Amino acid sequence: NVTLNDTGALDLAASTIGGTLLVTAGGNITQSGILTVSGAATFATAAGSNITLGSANEFSTVAITRGSNVTLNDTNALDLAASTIGGTLLVTAGGNITQSGILTVSGTATFATAAGSNITLGSANEFSTVAITRGSNVTLNDTNALDLAASTIGGTLLVTAGGNITQSGILTVSGAATFTTAAGSNITLGSANEFST
Repeated sequence: NVTLNDTGALDLAASTIGGTLLVTAGGNITQSGILTVSGAATFATAAGSNITLGSANEFSTVAITRGSNVTLNDTNALDLAASTIGGTLLVTAGGNITQSGILTVSGTATFATAAGSNITLGSANEFSTVAITRGSNVTLNDTNALDLAASTIGGTLLVTAGGNITQSGILTVSGAATFTTAAGSNITLGSANEFST
């Protein structure tokens, strides 16, 4: 189990950690080598600082306690624990993307998986805009209104929102697309979409 604290920015070189990883920094968190973490990895930065972990990492579970713009890349499946992100979130995984905690993302959240892998984000999340660059069966849940950016989904799409569902990009969904909003809320998907059902 590894705990690191830095009052400024911190670069993480190639590291192999058999248990948990807790990293706190007063500036940006970046990497210059691959991170392999068997247990939960938790990252926190100062307000306005970014977390950029875009290398071919091997995480199990990742939590962002505090971060502005966040980039995560995992060569396998990735579980997202409770996270609060003040800017954008970009998550790329070589397997399924799931969650074990609520995600709060102020900016655009973008998710991409390998072909045939699913994205299941069915908790009481607070998104602003969500884009699916690539995914098979996709589940999204938002407690408030949700904007869908350009997305390509190879399987089914299930979207549940506590407010209006709108779009800012074209949706391409090969399987059945199902949308549910709270009473009195609207679904407005008027772009040049490609739905099946």
